[in-house]
Amino acid sequence: PCNITTQEFEEAFSRFGRLHNAYTVIESGGCEENRYGYVEFEMPESAEKALSAKVYILGKLVQLSKFRNKEQTSGQDSGILSIHPVQTV
Repeated sequence: PCNITTQEFEEAFSRFGRLHNAYTVIESGGCEENRYGYVEFEMPESAEKALSAKVYILGKLVQLSKFRNKEQTSGQDSGILSIHPVQTV
């Protein structure tokens, strides 16, 4: 959601474990379609808990996926998730 604060974003994910970092990004061109975020948990197991749950932020369901950077091998798990709004038609 466009009007989410950093604190609300962090609270939505802290129930799964301790966070190392969490932030949202708005790309130019509009908020609702171009807003996404990243959450980095201290423990990869916390990210797995979040992936297996339905997460709502300010009443809106969000889609979670694992984030891997270029340096990670396929077996490495960083504990970082990317978050995108679920598009409704």
